[in-house]
Amino acid sequence: MPLIGGGGAGNVAGGNPSGTSTGLVYVGNNIWGAWSGLVDPTNATQEALKFKSPNVPLVMDMCWTVNFTDLTANRDILLQVKLNGELIIHHEGQQTSAGDFSVSFPVAIGPFVIPADSEVIVILGTSEDAGVNQFVTLTGRML
Repeated sequence: MPLIGGGGAGNVAGGNPSGTSTGLVYVGNNIWGAWSGLVDPTNATQEALKFKSPNVPLVMDMCWTVNFTDLTANRDILLQVKLNGELIIHHEGQQTSAGDFSVSFPVAIGPFVIPADSEVIVILGTSEDAGVNQFVTLTGRML
């Protein structure tokens, strides 16, 4: 049964987005997914994904990956997820010295529920000047 609404990037559910990081995609067989593409939030935070969930609730898992080899000592990285404007996930780490990082990557987060017709924003950040590529993937299914 086709769904109406959701799908991200202005597409109906089941539609393909216009490219990476444009939103949530219906893969088929009740499976949804998204990939942010490589994000380099130079000394700032940056929206990596922003989408509206479909008209059914989803159970999602997230994987956050960081190229921390380019992160220098005492620099931070950040992942946040906002649901309808409310912060629901906050995860951060710090390169404490050369080769010593406070978290292991990739970081698996979930499962967590995204209610129907909700706005989801995934934010990535770093205090590094440049060159710290990060990405997130979301996979899930309808409840």
